Amino acid sequence: MGREPAAARPWRADPSTSSTEGVLAAQVAAGDITDHQYVNAMEELAAKQGQR
Repeated sequence: MGREPAAARPWRADPSTSSTEGVLAAQVAAGDITDHQYVNAMEELAAKQGQR
């Protein structure tokens, strides 16, 4: 059997080639994190970007 494409399971994609938002969204879809955890992570990212 061949290697499964990363697109089939985006939460397993190489983090260096994936957007943080995409990885977090995939984790929500997979049930690895809750909606609340997703929102908190996105708020933290926005705050860090605002400090630049």
